[in-house]
Amino acid sequence: MRPTSSKALMAVPQAVKDKYYGCGTPLPDGIQGLDLLDLGSGSGRDCYVAAALVGTDGSVTGVDMTEEQLDVAMKHVPEYMEKLGYKETNLRFKKGHIEYLKDAGSRGI
Repeated sequence: MRPTSSKALMAVPQAVKDKYYGCGTPLPDGIQGLDLLDLGSGSGRDCYVAAALVGTDGSVTGVDMTEEQLDVAMKHVPEYMEKLGYKETNLRFKKGHIEYLKDAGSRGI
């Protein structure tokens, strides 16, 4: 993991990291200002890291079908935004199936 990603990961709330079942953080360099979509976001660990990397001009949306995972992901967003020093959140989570993104409220995908 790159130094910037590592620093962002250190700030992710422990409860989010504890529920992480992924296989890495596949985030490239140079994503500042972009809008990212994480399909099957789970507890949101990668979304949290991405929120730091895209900065205040970008946004991150995680979509997952598991209520328990989404509860963990959403619960800690305000705390993380405060750690990053962001006045407004750039991170949100939606319940849905990745096969039916329109049902999750996603447009233009």
